[in-house]
Amino acid sequence: MILIAGLSPPALAERAWMTLRTDSFGVVSQLRERDTQRWAAEFDQFIGALQSAYAMPPEALPPLTIVLFDRPSSFAPYRPVTESGRARKVEGMFGRRLGWSVIGLAGAKRSAETRRVVQHEAVHWFFSGYASEFPLWLGEGFAEVYSTFEVVDGEGRLGAPIPEHVAYLNAVGLQPMAEFLSVGRDEALHENRTYYPQAWAFVHYCMFGNGGAERSRLTEFLKLLPTRSTEDAFLQAFGVSFKDFDRTLRRYLDGGRYAVARVSVEGADAARSLTPASTTQVEFALGRLALVGGNMDLAERHAQAVITAVPERPEGYEILAHARYQAENTAGGSEATARAIALGTRDATLFLIEAQRLVTAHLSDSEWLDQAIPPLQARAIADSVAQSLALHPHNAEAFQLLAIALANVPALSADDVALLDRGERLFPKSGLMPLARATAAYRRGDSSLARALLLESRSEGRELPPGMRLHSRSLGERWLFEEISGALSNAGAPDDLDAV
Repeated sequence: MILIAGLSPPALAERAWMTLRTDSFGVVSQLRERDTQRWAAEFDQFIGALQSAYAMPPEALPPLTIVLFDRPSSFAPYRPVTESGRARKVEGMFGRRLGWSVIGLAGAKRSAETRRVVQHEAVHWFFSGYASEFPLWLGEGFAEVYSTFEVVDGEGRLGAPIPEHVAYLNAVGLQPMAEFLSVGRDEALHENRTYYPQAWAFVHYCMFGNGGAERSRLTEFLKLLPTRSTEDAFLQAFGVSFKDFDRTLRRYLDGGRYAVARVSVEGADAARSLTPASTTQVEFALGRLALVGGNMDLAERHAQAVITAVPERPEGYEILAHARYQAENTAGGSEATARAIALGTRDATLFLIEAQRLVTAHLSDSEWLDQAIPPLQARAIADSVAQSLALHPHNAEAFQLLAIALANVPALSADDVALLDRGERLFPKSGLMPLARATAAYRRGDSSLARALLLESRSEGRELPPGMRLHSRSLGERWLFEEISGALSNAGAPDDLDAV
């Protein structure tokens, strides 16, 4: 949580706002001091339980702000809105953006369902600290498995079964693993009632089945996935075919016995001292909460309040830029983005938005990928993406945009090469990194390497965005034509022919 000091702390509502800070998150609260401390301690125990299992360095986690309202009516304006503009009736919400997250909750009490939703999203937040992205099934499976965390008799428990998932899978049945592991994000989110139960069942079995013996097989599967087909990696890691594993997972569910992990929760400090929150701290936290809930008018009002209070800081302009872009006010969003960048923003998304704006403004209709963006603008796009990656190093979308920009830069710098190297390590299946390297190799005269890299970009196991495979083929054909034309031009006229 970003704390902006230097202002007086009058309350924005009936009850004054207070704030506290833990190693992993910040809290802005209207609740009584005791209730705020208890809530923070419980959440701290949950994060501590994940830490005990995965040892995530606190500095690797993106900033997380938790906003605790004193009553449902205070939270109501921030409830997430549907596509029709109606507010969803929920007790709490968790929203994530590139580089930060925010939780909003109404009142001191939480229902079991709200607790699970918040903890599910908090698992995604926690694992975002890793250098590489998880497969969709693993990320959602982990989030479901660990969303049931609770403290029983002073002991933390991770992985309790989710009765509605078990009931659903018993009633409807399991999807074949061959199909389940190939489901894309859009399909999974559209069919979440089907996808989440099986993600839970698969990961729960891998983490706790057979006394934990399956865990090493899951690790081996993940290690093999970047270089093998999913089916080959699965067969080598688990030692059985998809069909045989389908029967194994069915037996696990039919058995009805699910182990849990017991972890220590000592050290959660329920007595952390609270201090009065400044008006600007509260406006900033509420602005972010309004953003993730889709309440753009409210987000803009909070942004303007922050800008009025601290016009020399970028935080208010960050919220304003996001709110305007989401409200489809492109010109206003661009203006606020430029101001935030000029004031030293550390919002990785804004640098990415600026890069995308430049692409939209300068992308030509050229059929050649390496001539699609003028070199000067391509350099500016690459630099903006590099700034985004410096703040949030694991963003697949940013690496895609970087590769396209660098394909149009006359010569790569050492920093460009280092970024492409990192992208290759993080996303070894992406064909865009070798595609960008191919254009650089061709420009410096190494046509042999350029052609080899082009072939690599569209080889089996490599993935390219729609249309890019055709671009890769077209480049190879053009380069071959240019080489043949050059060779013919350099040959000159035969010496034994008389000029006509």
